[in-house]
Amino acid sequence: MVGDESPQDNRKNNSLTVSETSKKVEAFQSFVNGSVSSIDDAARWLVLNRSAVVGPVIPFLKEKFGLSNPEAVEVTKAAHVLQYGKAR
Repeated sequence: MVGDESPQDNRKNNSLTVSETSKKVEAFQSFVNGSVSSIDDAARWLVLNRSAVVGPVIPFLKEKFGLSNPEAVEVTKAAHVLQYGKAR
């Protein structure tokens, strides 16, 4: 019959699979514990935990996250952009 059809649901399914959820939980736990997988993650950690840095920032980041000198510098640059925005 005409009009008996269910209206089409055009909403996206935003639920995560079990695998996706566990990956997100693992990533969050590593972030909280200080083991990061990228420059951006380390930059976010630095912005949120700047008061935990003891001594000079570059050596601290190198030791905490196992970074090279250039990587630690990139972390500080990315943290600056996150906190203050891009320079114009």
